Amino acid sequence: MARVLKRENTLLLTVPWSARRHYIPHDYHRFTRERLGILLDQSGFDEIQITERGSDIGAIANKLTVLTLRLLHPEKPFDWIWTLPLSLVCLPLASRFLVAAHCADALGKGGEEDPLGYFVSGRQA
Repeated sequence: MARVLKRENTLLLTVPWSARRHYIPHDYHRFTRERLGILLDQSGFDEIQITERGSDIGAIANKLTVLTLRLLHPEKPFDWIWTLPLSLVCLPLASRFLVAAHCADALGKGGEEDPLGYFVSGRQA
């Protein structure tokens, strides 16, 4: 990206994240806030800004939604025997967490250590 972006133009990037951070604040081997900052800095970007998208509540809502959808579409027809009852438990829970995630985002609540991703901007020096 640094190679093809014209000088003094701005990079806008979103990075998905769906894993708990480890060794806070020194988790540098995945696309964490710290690693993204180092990569952009080493590539010659300045005015780097990295913002979390979502929070731990959104991450839980996302995981529950994905789980519920997987349960509602089992790979084998016979699996309905166990996936349907479990999906009936997960569906209302996922729905409530989805509402809670939107409320948490609007109110600025929830932990930033487990976001859904990052929004990154930096200017090519």
